[in-house]
Amino acid sequence: MEIPKSKRLKEKIIQKIKLEPDFLSLTSLVRTSKITFQENTVVFAASGRYNFKIAEQNFALLKKIITDLDYKDFKLVESVSAKAVPQNVPIITQKKPHLKKEIFNDFHPYEGVQNAFRAISSITENRSQGQLFPIFLYGNPGIGKTHLLNLAARNLGDTAFTSDEFTQKLVSSVEKKDLNGFKSSFFSESSLLIDDIQKFIGRKRTLQEFFNIFDSFLARSRPIVVVADRHPRTINEFSPRLISRLTAGLVIKMSPPLEAEREALLSKIIKEKNSDVIPVNLFQKLPPDVRALKGIATRFLWSKSIGNPEEYSVSFALSMDTSLPGSSLLDEVCNVFNVSKSSLLSGVRSREVVLARQAASILLCGRPNGCKASSSRVLNVKKSAITYSLKKGKEKLKKDSFFKDQVKSIAINHGISLGFAKDDSNPENNGNFTLFEQ
Repeated sequence: MEIPKSKRLKEKIIQKIKLEPDFLSLTSLVRTSKITFQENTVVFAASGRYNFKIAEQNFALLKKIITDLDYKDFKLVESVSAKAVPQNVPIITQKKPHLKKEIFNDFHPYEGVQNAFRAISSITENRSQGQLFPIFLYGNPGIGKTHLLNLAARNLGDTAFTSDEFTQKLVSSVEKKDLNGFKSSFFSESSLLIDDIQKFIGRKRTLQEFFNIFDSFLARSRPIVVVADRHPRTINEFSPRLISRLTAGLVIKMSPPLEAEREALLSKIIKEKNSDVIPVNLFQKLPPDVRALKGIATRFLWSKSIGNPEEYSVSFALSMDTSLPGSSLLDEVCNVFNVSKSSLLSGVRSREVVLARQAASILLCGRPNGCKASSSRVLNVKKSAITYSLKKGKEKLKKDSFFKDQVKSIAINHGISLGFAKDDSNPENNGNFTLFEQ
């Protein structure tokens, strides 16, 4: 059977480009393009925008190869149809970015992350031209690595995958015996964006497939951004060839904000959502990561929005125990009153357990979201029991200074501001009441 003229020409072109540095991209281009002839002129129809761009970049090389094969001229066109593309040959297509106005406005580039911010934003401004890939971001949790990766994905119109999602997709494709489908799901993206790659440690097959896909994107000079919690050279479980590729581009450390920067960041985050004056005592002992700062801002604004006083809102925002309601609070109640947690949550009626239950009811209802309903679920009792415990607890606070001091110490440790005005006779208040006279 005679081999078609176009197929013979393709094989000759592939033989000529074997020594070219961009051999993989050019081979994929040649095999997936349609070749026709107009007299002694070769018409090369590149399928897909990405392949057409590769052909444009190597136009002089392709034309020289064609003319050296005794053809008169070479023409390049972009194919409208992709019917000639073989099923098992993955094609990288360049998606039109879904540009959003001020897409990086919700990222706060303090000094420790400015280099990473510039590197990621440069991808969106100039796509892949003149860029150095891969971009490897690393640093402590909570400083914006994943945030930046997701912003890049939004702007490029691609998907950012976590290491677990990558592994899950691979396992699923192996079970379905569809490894080509797994690879194509990544090659259909214009960029490779992977989070937490240190989690690939111990997953040999996953690492192998990641390397193959990574290397393919690297050979095609496509945007690559990977994120980890440490420098790639300190991940000893990675092979030398993978480490050499991960460090071939930009390796950028993202550092936590300094103390002055933390105050400025917290102030900026709160002012973006609320124009009120920010209390000075909110800036005490701020944590070193941005995620925690956002948590403080969220808790402070939420507490203020439901009518809590400013001092209480600050205390709640800065509290280390912010679970609603928190089991650590019950642990401390049990420790102070010397009872077990199982007896506190059961129907035991001994004096120590009853006092502990009264204290727990007061404290749980005193939290920002405190109410009888939530407290009854935590203590595993009926709402009527909470009402009774609140009533008896209030009476105990007035008569027993030792009990009052115990409850007050727990409240202070958990950032709960309690008080109870003399004329307050409504123990069924849905939380946020005061139990201690000032």
